[in-house]
Amino acid sequence: MDYSGKRVSIIGLGRSGYCAAKMLMDLGAFVFVSDSGYSPELEAKADELRNAGASVELGAHTDTVYRIADEIVVSPGVPANLGILREAERARPYLSIIPEIELGFRVTKGKIVGITGSNGKSTTVSLLGEIFKAAGRDYNVVGNIGRPLCDVALSATPDTIHCVELSSFQLEKILDFRPHVACILNLSADHLDRHETEMKYFEAKERIFANQTAADYSVLSMDDPKVAMLASKVYGRVILFGNNDLGVTGCFVRNGKLTMKDLSGNIIELVDSKELGIPGPHNVSNACAAVACALPFEVSPEACRTALHGFTGLEHRMEKVGESRGVLFVNDSKATNIDSLVVALKSYSDNIILIAGGYDKGADFSEVRELVAERVKAAVLIGVTADKIEAAWAGATKTIRASSLEEAVNIAALNAGKGDVVLLSPGCASYDMFKNFEDRGRQFVQIVQRLISVK
Repeated sequence: MDYSGKRVSIIGLGRSGYCAAKMLMDLGAFVFVSDSGYSPELEAKADELRNAGASVELGAHTDTVYRIADEIVVSPGVPANLGILREAERARPYLSIIPEIELGFRVTKGKIVGITGSNGKSTTVSLLGEIFKAAGRDYNVVGNIGRPLCDVALSATPDTIHCVELSSFQLEKILDFRPHVACILNLSADHLDRHETEMKYFEAKERIFANQTAADYSVLSMDDPKVAMLASKVYGRVILFGNNDLGVTGCFVRNGKLTMKDLSGNIIELVDSKELGIPGPHNVSNACAAVACALPFEVSPEACRTALHGFTGLEHRMEKVGESRGVLFVNDSKATNIDSLVVALKSYSDNIILIAGGYDKGADFSEVRELVAERVKAAVLIGVTADKIEAAWAGATKTIRASSLEEAVNIAALNAGKGDVVLLSPGCASYDMFKNFEDRGRQFVQIVQRLISVK
């Protein structure tokens, strides 16, 4: 698509908005960026873009956003019902408003593998990238995992494969975005603070398949009934994955081994599920999904085996930080919803000192009350959800309040004995106290490292 001479407004000056602005200026567009926040960091980004030729406003959104724009590009964190967007829709009902991921798709020459779901997205996308790396393919790991698609869209060739992690925020307003391979890992209630209902959240996720055709591939989990039922609704060629022996095109577990059935019908054993570099039944499913997404690109079984053995997981996801006096400290800051918290709790027995809490996305913490009672010796609660969690878990375990993460770690350490695990697995977003879950995880690691070094 030709953006030369077009006037494009961008809402949000985070990573996505910044990269979109830089890319559009490279394409010859006149760029206006608007962010309602203000900080020294944002001001530095704004100055850089102004020096490159863009116009930027900080601290508030004005009608300049839509008054003379040919198009508006929205960053993932910007809600669809934002006041300035509603104002734009009223004033100029035919003005195109698209998410950053749509912009990157329009511009790039590379093929898109889009992966979404409530849990496991980052692990699966990263493992898929390792498969392509082992196969010697040109690839990028981008999207909700941190690096925006717009950061790499222009440098891609037709042989480039973009492994794109996609959130419901990115998918809810797509127009023409069409992944050659689209995958939903699982579905469970999340982000109800933004989507209002579970159904609206699921519908946003399912939009990943909306523009596919018979020339594309739709990858579905057979472990999740809500995802499995989509098999009759998608337009692409169906590829399946799961922990059970499906015997169909895709990747599944047969006699304890990850096994793939390729597009030609060949059945090939890959690795024993116990030999994966990422342990746990949830990661067996993630690994099967990554292999299934690679099948349309005819990647060799050897490349799959290399990646499956060598990939050891991600920062902030069940990351072992250190041990002191027989107490293990684990960073699971990426657990931003109930299902992720459940996975973390099931990874240990009844020896957990849990640090939980944060920004409330509308989750029902009573759903995990029984598991908490079974496995959590004490829960140290932080953030705006502390009251809600304490009420949900009253009588199930000992609860202690902390005003900061550092205080929470110190309290957890004092309540932990030899053989216990101090587990940061918040079950909540981080926005009430931190920039993002990475910031929360890194602060946890730093606090633990200081604590360990003085003991």
